Amino acid sequence: MPAVTQLTPNFLGGVSKQNDDKKLEGQLTECVNGYPDPTFGLLKRPGLTFTNTLKKANGDVFTESELEGAVWFFIERDAAGSYVGCIKGSNIYVWTAADGTWCTVTNNASGYLSGTNYHFRSIQDTTIITNRSKITAMETPGSFTANSVATIKLITLVSGNDYDVTIQGESSTSTSQSSTTFDDMLLYDSGRINTN
Repeated sequence: MPAVTQLTPNFLGGVSKQNDDKKLEGQLTECVNGYPDPTFGLLKRPGLTFTNTLKKANGDVFTESELEGAVWFFIERDAAGSYVGCIKGSNIYVWTAADGTWCTVTNNASGYLSGTNYHFRSIQDTTIITNRSKITAMETPGSFTANSVATIKLITLVSGNDYDVTIQGESSTSTSQSSTTFDDMLLYDSGRINTN
């Protein structure tokens, strides 16, 4: 087979396991220690720095077997810092990314943590862990009693007028005053509504 020379403008197509004749231009079979960047092209992967050994709450170092097979995740909290965490069995462990300081985690869902198929989503200061191996279902619907809930919409509020509401025989009367606001009326607090 003759040698083929071809110019490639970039390697931003990523890694592809397809046969060479099916690959798109710019795709690679393998990328070792490389990082494709749309702005600067193919860059060398940045190096790593050892910061600390992961420790337990009592200061003892975790052994390799204690964390083997754990599912790892990363949490970015901007000014609050970054964290590295993992799920091993029914336990969640979290450390600060900067120096490996142990963080206390309140785990109220150890029964939900099983397997290794998780999805992690961080929204502001909350990280949601979803176990993809759990089958979800709707909860049993609650009971509904017809004509037991009402919505009252006040179009105008006139000072000195009485506003009477009766729901299932329960009556309530409020008298608006010049300082009464719509929010005051919604609180159903006669001590607050009927004061100047």
